[in-house]
Formats: sequence, structure tokens, C-alpha cells
Amino acid sequence: MTGFNWRPYDEQAAREVRAAREARDRQLAALCALGREIAAHLGDGWTVDPFERAALLRGPAAEVILFGWHGRGASSVGLFGQFPGGTEQADADADGGWLICATGDGPQTIAGRLERDLLPAYRAALAKYGDAVSGGTDAQR
Repeated sequence: MTGFNWRPYDEQAAREVRAAREARDRQLAALCALGREIAAHLGDGWTVDPFERAALLRGPAAEVILFGWHGRGASSVGLFGQFPGGTEQADADADGGWLICATGDGPQTIAGRLERDLLPAYRAALAKYGDAVSGGTDAQR
């Protein structure tokens, strides 16, 4: 068999790949569990969906907040305002904003900071984005 690059099955490599997938799945499950707790503190209409290696907090007024572990480990989460339809996130400084919170503060504190520090600017940017998309007319929204 010339030209065939045959390599014996590597059980150790397969175990490492499985272990890495399982660790990623556990991290995503923990992130979604934290997200559900945050959503409960935000009130009715907030839901959580896994999204690749992060999660999405979805609000009752079309809010979409992407959040994931910040840095190494699970000591903090980053929260970012997103726009519906898969468009780019808002300009972090001027429009939608972003927030980093220590997970040790707990979901109630994270939800409070989200409501106080990120959602007001994000909602204003979301409204401005909606106006730009619809050409400024309410009939198209």
C-alpha cells in the first residue's frame, strides 16, 4: 500500500478528545444553569439558550445578551449586548455595551448589575438599530 498514510488507532488520543468534549459540555451546562438563575432574577419572559461555547439570555422585549466565561475558569462571566438576526454586536463603548461580573457575587447581583449597568444603554442602542433597519418608521417594526 504505497501512498497511504496509515496510523494505528490511538486510544489515548481518543480518550483525551472525549475528556475535552465532556469538560466543554460540563462548562456549558454550568453556564446555562447560571444563566437560568440570572434570568429568574430578571423576571418573567427571560430565557436561556446554549450558543456554541456560550449562552444567550433572551429578554421579553427582543433583548439578546450573549454571555460566557471570562478568562480562564469560571470565576467571572462576560455579558455583551447583541442584535437580533445575527448582526454584529453594538459598539462596546457607545451603544450596546458589555459587562464583566464575578460569579462569586451570585446570580442576583449579576442580574442587578445587568439591569443597572448594561440594559439601559443596550435597549437604547437596540431601539436606534431598529430605527435604522426600518428606516425610522414604526410601521415596519
